[in-house]
Amino acid sequence: MKQRKIHILPFPVMATIILIVIAFMSSFYLFTVIYEPIRNAFLTEHIFLFVIWTLCACGLSFLILVMLAKPMFSIIQIDENGITRAFLGRFWKLHISWEEIAEARYYVRVSEQMIFSKTQKLGGIPILKWHKLKDVIFMGFSKRRYNFIKQYMQQSIVGIPKKLNERLNKTDKE
Repeated sequence: MKQRKIHILPFPVMATIILIVIAFMSSFYLFTVIYEPIRNAFLTEHIFLFVIWTLCACGLSFLILVMLAKPMFSIIQIDENGITRAFLGRFWKLHISWEEIAEARYYVRVSEQMIFSKTQKLGGIPILKWHKLKDVIFMGFSKRRYNFIKQYMQQSIVGIPKKLNERLNKTDKE
């Protein structure tokens, strides 16, 4: 029996790394505040450094979390109706049905990604501006996701290298 629906994070490895970095920064900051010799040195002699350390540790953690929360912690649902992205599964929803997809594209920046655009072709738009578009869904590329999407999508994904395409099709036939 084929699977009918999947729920995924767009980039699970990157989301995990971000949470680990934030936890490390927060725990290191708490250690400097709780450990008495460091706290006394900061508060008696180097108050300016303590303020800068607080802004860096807490401010950067908060800034990273706020800036990367929507792209990293959105939940993507793929089913027979199309692709839906929603932050934490509830907010800022975007649904693209399989018929509405203007272009599906594969590209590699930091990691392999698949991009689905609802209204416009991405070929004429510079890559750095793709993230500013409101009707685009990004997700990490994996063989499982590709095979699941291929069940429903009629058009091909633009930009897949020949070797990768051959490898994906070869394993499908076996």
